[in-house]
Amino acid sequence: MKNRFALLLTLLLAASVSMAAERPRLVVNVVVSGARMVDLERYEEGLRAGGFEQLLSGRSYPYAYYSFAPSTPSALAALSTGAAPSLSGVIGSGWWNNNNSSEMLVVEDAKCSTFNADNAASRVSNANLTLETIGDVVVREIKGGKSVSVAADASSAIVLGGLHPTEVWWIDSLGGRWTTSTKYKTTLPRWVDKYNASGFWRSRMGEEWVLSRTDGGYVNEHSLVAKPYGYKPPRNERDRRPTAKDVRELLYAPISNDMVADFAKEAIIYNRLGGDKATDVLNVCFDSPRRIAARYGLHSREVEDMYYRLDEALADLMTFASAQASGKVLFVFSTDGGVREVESDERVFNTAQARFLVNSFLSATYGKGDWVLGYRDGGLWLNHTLIFSHGLDLAALQRQVGTFMLGLRGASHAFTASEMMDGSVKEGVAAVVREGFYPKRSADIHLVLMPDWCEVAGEGTVPKVTSSQPYAPYRRAIVALSGMGVEQGVSIRERVDVRSLVVTLAEMLGVEAPLGAEGESLVQNSKFKIQN
Repeated sequence: MKNRFALLLTLLLAASVSMAAERPRLVVNVVVSGARMVDLERYEEGLRAGGFEQLLSGRSYPYAYYSFAPSTPSALAALSTGAAPSLSGVIGSGWWNNNNSSEMLVVEDAKCSTFNADNAASRVSNANLTLETIGDVVVREIKGGKSVSVAADASSAIVLGGLHPTEVWWIDSLGGRWTTSTKYKTTLPRWVDKYNASGFWRSRMGEEWVLSRTDGGYVNEHSLVAKPYGYKPPRNERDRRPTAKDVRELLYAPISNDMVADFAKEAIIYNRLGGDKATDVLNVCFDSPRRIAARYGLHSREVEDMYYRLDEALADLMTFASAQASGKVLFVFSTDGGVREVESDERVFNTAQARFLVNSFLSATYGKGDWVLGYRDGGLWLNHTLIFSHGLDLAALQRQVGTFMLGLRGASHAFTASEMMDGSVKEGVAAVVREGFYPKRSADIHLVLMPDWCEVAGEGTVPKVTSSQPYAPYRRAIVALSGMGVEQGVSIRERVDVRSLVVTLAEMLGVEAPLGAEGESLVQNSKFKIQN
């Protein structure tokens, strides 16, 4: 009798361990660009579909911070690799190559092309990425595991996809069709061709923005372009074909979020994501919220309406994913850093003018020449070939230019690449800048603007929000886990590092953390564990 009891107890314990260790069949990693907790709280009563509510229903970290000043590409790299730009090399949207003085975009690859598009901007791949992502680890360590990334913007999809994705999809900027690079596919799958041929979404491109609710359904009072609820466009507008401008404007309209969510469901179906016990990863990035806020303002009805529509799209996507994976889904929610309202058109830093003034200063001092290669994301790149041909000391020239740039209106701090490399800057805002510094790619001078100033390239339209600065509000993000095995209703009101998310996911999935992942698990010393 005792032996039977011992055997039964052993079997029960083994079953309990097996159930606790069971992995989710699908990890849905949702990134909403530019979203802030204050926005979700402001529109809480109107977010009736439950998409955001479900994403935040488990274990949330509303005080997550990036250790660097995040741009969308660098933030997405940190969210997927667990590394800051100082290690990942994804310092922003691009840089200048001092070997040949040419500009290089973060996903640029002249050896590849994009289906349905043929121009320089469409030659993209993951060739410039250096670190593996959590999706790469899943593909490598879990037999049969897949990793698929979907986003409206190519850069977002590719950075999230990492080094060895199963598939990566984005909307081409010329025709508004779903596409990928020849780096990933030799031909487009039939299901993608069929989806594009249906023409449903193309028929809606360029349509006027009509608010989805009556006046009483909004917190915000003003709108810039949106028509009131119930507005019917003229018949000639309803039947027209989309123009090239309509496609270019896609990321500034809520339809792009709907397109991303809908295509993500197609990717689940045709890749059979969550269809077996092998864990799959689906990355879904919604790029439009940040851009819509920049165009219309944080307190516009356009932004509010966009969040209500996105809430519905998220709820539908999550329900669909759960059904496909028999409910064994882990949902991950994160954002790519904060934005703030531009309070005055006077607080604008003209990057083209800054580049011109620095080049003029150096030309007057050392002789006429193209001393400046470019300016991007707060960084100024100098022409090293020209500097060395004049026998000048690079570090001394960087300091000289940094001092000059501090005299420009709106400048607060200027840090040189030499200072970053010799370790002479260690604390405060300098430490934040250093976390974003990658020696082979970063600028010669990194300029920090005064609080709430924004960059504008040339005489362009002043955006209504500013971002990508080292100050805390710009670095704040949201991180949340929900779904299979996650405790319900736990909000951790402590400051955490965004990079810890990847380490946490690796622990939960029972795989190694990606090479280069920094931070500590967010669930250490807690009762958190995967349960069935």
